[in-house]
Amino acid sequence: MAGRIINSVHMDWAEAINFHSDKKMKPLEALDSIYGQLQVGKEDPIIVYCHSGVRSAHTTFVLTQLLNYKNVKNYDGSWTDWSYYSDLPFELDHLTQTNN
Repeated sequence: MAGRIINSVHMDWAEAINFHSDKKMKPLEALDSIYGQLQVGKEDPIIVYCHSGVRSAHTTFVLTQLLNYKNVKNYDGSWTDWSYYSDLPFELDHLTQTNN
């Protein structure tokens, strides 16, 4: 099922790399600017997820190891786990309709 966790913010993992060229990590200044758009402090709790926890592991690395965010967790079950339980709230395709 396609959807997302309510109140989550989409940030594509590929924003951190030069995806269409050498596939290398972008400079720290660029990463700081990209992730700074989230308007989250470096001490704030952040839970990163994707479809299965793989791409979110990349984002967790960028946030914790390169940008020094202190309270980042990777939800390794990610959307695959969350969407399995019908009693958990979610949004369909960025719409405001929920299952609750």
